[in-house]
Amino acid sequence: LCVAAEVGRVGGHLRRLLGRPPSLIDRAREVKAITGGHAGREGYALGRDARLRWAPGEAPVPSMHGLLESWGVHIASVQLASPQIEAASLFEEGAVPVIVLNRAHPRCRLPLARRALLAHELCHLLHDGGTRELLTVVSRDVSDDPIEARANGFAPSFLAPQPWVRPRSSEVYDLVVEVASRWGLSYEGGVYHAKNLGLVDRDVAKVLLSRPVNIDASPFEQMPTRLVAADGLSPAPLVDGLVSDLAIEAQAADLISRGRLAEILELA
Repeated sequence: LCVAAEVGRVGGHLRRLLGRPPSLIDRAREVKAITGGHAGREGYALGRDARLRWAPGEAPVPSMHGLLESWGVHIASVQLASPQIEAASLFEEGAVPVIVLNRAHPRCRLPLARRALLAHELCHLLHDGGTRELLTVVSRDVSDDPIEARANGFAPSFLAPQPWVRPRSSEVYDLVVEVASRWGLSYEGGVYHAKNLGLVDRDVAKVLLSRPVNIDASPFEQMPTRLVAADGLSPAPLVDGLVSDLAIEAQAADLISRGRLAEILELA
């Protein structure tokens, strides 16, 4: 994570050399304390508002990875020692925001889960932190942490905001599959989202979650290919992606030397 923070600082320096504006995260970031109410519901409201404001257009996000990179967020992966850690978000003023995915966690290897995880990390970058110079939020699969609960609510609401979710199916299983396949959620994610939006009852959701589903079989074969492929690529090494692209561009413009480029690309 220390190296990831340094990658973010290098990226911020390169953006300034290239005359690029700050990332959208810098402009949109607004730290919000959890009020003491239901953290998940707060996350739903924040996710909906962020999507409607910063990524309008009533259509699925083709790629969360691509969207976040277009907003100036560097995304990379490492093999962390603890398989319980899903990801980490790092924000520092003047640096490129960084999301580190843990290759050791299975969610990072599943396209739809990884899509939701990136939306989860977006909540941390936008709304978590305080007065510290460097914000580092390490995400674990825990249900009793209000910060994680809020980000868990933020993710599906950002990917599929309530005003845009209008399923046509009346049978509950078909309704869940329609929501999931339309917006790029996993089956489980579709069940929880439909429940939280009031489309299915809590008891019905429990039954649906106990139903064995093969996500590689119909009706998930009908999911738009781009939603799976775009977020199904293998995570890159730590410096590959946005920061390495900035470094190559800066060297091509004679803003940094070949030696400096090599140093940046060798960051592990």
